Amino acid sequence: MQVLPYNEIHMAGVKEIFTSIFDDSETQYVDFQPTPFSQVLVDSGIVKGFILIRNSTYVNFLHEIAYLGVSEECRNQGYATKLINTVKELIPMYDSLWLRCCGDSLAIPLYEKNGFRNIKFVSYGNESGALTFFWSS
Repeated sequence: MQVLPYNEIHMAGVKEIFTSIFDDSETQYVDFQPTPFSQVLVDSGIVKGFILIRNSTYVNFLHEIAYLGVSEECRNQGYATKLINTVKELIPMYDSLWLRCCGDSLAIPLYEKNGFRNIKFVSYGNESGALTFFWSS
């Protein structure tokens, strides 16, 4: 498995994994323009995972992990951590990453294990709400 910079040739593979992971309401967002920090996990030319980074709309947080996904057959093998660590190595010193996820997301331990801190909880009237995680170099 290789981690490579995301580019147009990876779009179809990213979309395939994206639609298998995320709710149908999210698929409209996969076509946004990611930053050069976005990466894909590739095995024999086939996309097996992705981390899509976009410039942040928050003043103090420079980069957002918009989407992180690994194909089902590649989960629990450290590939999501590999994608996260690749991005952490690429972003300039003193830059930061943030992400938002559902409060009941199975990925919360992954983010915590990779040094992200939960800095905010927002309730949307349901039990899970949303959590905001932050990491700084």
